[in-house]
Amino acid sequence: MKIYFASQSFYPYICGVSTHLLNLEKEMVKKGNEVVGVHLRHAGEPNTDEIKGIKIHRVPKEPIDAKIIEGFSRFKEAIYRECHCNAKTFTKPYYQIDGYEEFNKVNEYFGKELENILKHNPATIVHIHDFQLLFTYKYVPRGTPLIITWHIPFNKNMSKRLSEFLIKHLNEYDKVVFLTQDYIDAAIDLGLQKEKAELIPPITNTNFFRVLDIDKNTVKSGYKIPQDSKVILCVQRLDYKSGHSQLIRAFPKIKKEIPTAKLIFVSDKSMSNKNQKQKNTIKQVLQLIKELKLEKDIIFTGDIDDQSLLELYNTSDLVALCSKNEGFGLSITEAMACGNPIVGTNAGGIPIQVKDGINGYLVNVEDIDTTSKQIIKILSDSKLRKKMSKKALEFVEKYFNIDKGIEKHLILYNKVKKEKDEMHRIEHFDTTNIMAIITDYELTITDKMPGDEFNETDIDRDLLRNMKKLNIDLILTTGRNIHYVKKMCKKFTKWRCIVAENGAVIYFPSTKKTITINTYYMTRAKKIIKNLELPGAKTGKVMASIRAADEQFIKEKLGKLNEKVSFIKNANEIMILPSDVDKGMGLRIAMRYLNIDMDKTIIIGNKENSHSMFMNPGIKIALFNATEKLKKLANYVTKKPSTNGVREIIDSMKR
Repeated sequence: MKIYFASQSFYPYICGVSTHLLNLEKEMVKKGNEVVGVHLRHAGEPNTDEIKGIKIHRVPKEPIDAKIIEGFSRFKEAIYRECHCNAKTFTKPYYQIDGYEEFNKVNEYFGKELENILKHNPATIVHIHDFQLLFTYKYVPRGTPLIITWHIPFNKNMSKRLSEFLIKHLNEYDKVVFLTQDYIDAAIDLGLQKEKAELIPPITNTNFFRVLDIDKNTVKSGYKIPQDSKVILCVQRLDYKSGHSQLIRAFPKIKKEIPTAKLIFVSDKSMSNKNQKQKNTIKQVLQLIKELKLEKDIIFTGDIDDQSLLELYNTSDLVALCSKNEGFGLSITEAMACGNPIVGTNAGGIPIQVKDGINGYLVNVEDIDTTSKQIIKILSDSKLRKKMSKKALEFVEKYFNIDKGIEKHLILYNKVKKEKDEMHRIEHFDTTNIMAIITDYELTITDKMPGDEFNETDIDRDLLRNMKKLNIDLILTTGRNIHYVKKMCKKFTKWRCIVAENGAVIYFPSTKKTITINTYYMTRAKKIIKNLELPGAKTGKVMASIRAADEQFIKEKLGKLNEKVSFIKNANEIMILPSDVDKGMGLRIAMRYLNIDMDKTIIIGNKENSHSMFMNPGIKIALFNATEKLKKLANYVTKKPSTNGVREIIDSMKR
């Protein structure tokens, strides 16, 4: 797919939106999609660039006039304050609000750039991020699937003038993504068409933010934190909605009960490059610290890089976010992924992540006594902290794992494409553009589950013969080991390539060339599993597979090796592979080797371990007997199961 994103903020300028967007765009590139980002140009930046495989266009091409950016900022601030703080800023018609013309002008910069790019290179999806670019839909052709993600609270109590203004423009998009169900309910109550609303939380890189075995004393010394300190961490920029003052006011009581406590703010307290409102907030916070004589107990780190932040999360005893309001609170997700219990305010998206008494505590905004009480409770009870830490990790894995976030976006993109283009169906595909047909093995070209040993009668010969007549390269993917695959290739010569062992081994039958993806850690893990001699356990050139019932036992035996390998479920078995290796990755490597464009492939699957294949570009077709998750990712679902479903596809392609 060609996916075009647009946002005001982007890496390396750090905020919740730019962090989410970088994670989303990087993963889409990793899955083989072509990604273009259109972002605001800062002084000294080039007009075009490439960051982490993402093609960047910055606007406007000439340095932006200071008066335009000032007006733009005033108008967006009026929206921001009413959504975040319930301030009634829209006291007159939108076109009379200070900065409206400049807001419109900045949207024109983005819109014209998108219009120009789309004219020369049409996109599969255009995805706009946040309210600052509300008007860009005007420049995107109506036939192009168009989505906007709303990253701030959608306040049900906003003024009628603001709600009518926002809803009018949001209804012009095909889909509007919100971060919580409460925001969706508010938007629908205020007039958003119900079918346009989608719920997808922001994306945190849970592969990066994770529990680390580190020397905490070394990290503490880098910030001049005494080694015996109990660390309360808050990751939040200083502005009028931030919760710094609530934590500072709660700290004297915390200090009295926990004398070694230290409060660490990952915030920049300098006045440079700040607007007047931010400067006023910083002055108030610093004055409060001085009044309470907490200068020696509160540390501001300033802006730090991700690696330093990861280390701080892993050094902290708890993480607190006491915002007056918060669109979502990505720092909470990051903190939980590193095993931290949370104390947060019952505001915005925070209660979506913090379940009171389970993975942390919720407190009311400005409730100083309860804030100090709950922080003291966690810091003084190691068993409670350990219990909440475990729940935090479980909660992240269940709801906010990065793979789940990417999957939700791909499902949404497919959904919008289907709704937008009724011609996007298998019977309408032009097979002259298809370079390869990729299929699963079991219950795809077989009608029953093959045994452990290869038996040529398992495969539907007639089906393979009909597939070959299409004169399109055939690619097979399977979790079977390479020894099984080589036996199969002696009897059947139809395939140009076979991705075996769930992506870890790629085999080219005509040349007998093999590409193997292995690691030192996987070799160690396989040896341990093999030596255990468990019933039903199998090993290949790289992978190992076990019964699903033995997964926990194996994880205990592997210990820290668990972090270095992947566990992939497929029906009643678990496949253990090198970290990040799956059928999707194996296919991308094979297609690059064969010089086949993934966008010009048909991918046919039905099993759980085919999920990663359906995250790749291409025309995804789920068989009738496929899992529900696979059907959601598919462009098309057959009416018949297994080999009859594949025949249905072949017949449609012949028309």
